[in-house]
Amino acid sequence: MNEYSNTFKEIRTSKNYTQTYIASNQLSRSLYAKIEAGQVIPSYTKFLFLLQRLDLGIQEFEYIHNNYSLSAKQNILAKFSLINTNLDTISLNELISLCTKYLKNDKDIFISNILSICKALFLVQSEDDYHKAIILVAPIWERLSKQDTLYLNDIILLSNIFYLFQVDTAKEIVKFAINRLQKYNSFCNIDQIQVSFYLNLSTLLIQESKFDEAMEFIDYSIDFAQKSQLYILLGISYFKKAVVYKHKLNSAKSESYYAKGANLLYQLGEINLLEKLKINIR
Repeated sequence: MNEYSNTFKEIRTSKNYTQTYIASNQLSRSLYAKIEAGQVIPSYTKFLFLLQRLDLGIQEFEYIHNNYSLSAKQNILAKFSLINTNLDTISLNELISLCTKYLKNDKDIFISNILSICKALFLVQSEDDYHKAIILVAPIWERLSKQDTLYLNDIILLSNIFYLFQVDTAKEIVKFAINRLQKYNSFCNIDQIQVSFYLNLSTLLIQESKFDEAMEFIDYSIDFAQKSQLYILLGISYFKKAVVYKHKLNSAKSESYYAKGANLLYQLGEINLLEKLKINIR
């Protein structure tokens, strides 16, 4: 952790904070000076305390330390968090490449899981091969289902794999995951994750011709997307609703929601996503 010493000093001096101020009453000024000089490695407790005195969180501190750029793992996580709005195989291939490169140097279960998910989604997108996709992601659910609790990244993994299973299993996974997700309501905006669950579940229900049930979850996704201004997901939700109305032989409403979704995504500049959704609705 002593490689962070220069970053501590850089941030402190840029804020015009003294070493005495940062040390406060939790450690001596001389000890903090040694931390800045790289002579002492602070404990994790002291590390967190120093970040609080600098008015920073861990992620921002690491971002600054990395010369205002994401680390390799952070970059993968950032791209993976957008996977529900990137349906094209190019984005999936990019993530597969990043994960493969990362895993050559580091053994990381979470990144390995992301790699499996991306490969599974690629199979679904390029070959419509759900059987092979399920084989890839089944071990992820097997591992997570044995945990005493689910953490945020675990829930994000589940949001990208549950719809590959049988509908009854998928619905139980969604119920379980969203219940756990509520614990993070004060930590971050959970609406995007909830919308991802609802949209993916609606896709599975549409495939099973459970159109009324699918519509219920699409309406949930629309409500959450509107509330949190998740406009790309809102556009996708409109397309899903158009699909359901098409299956229910209500062409007027299908065309109406198709137009709403297409117009919104066009205004957002999401042309590639729009073209992909147009293909799916035909």
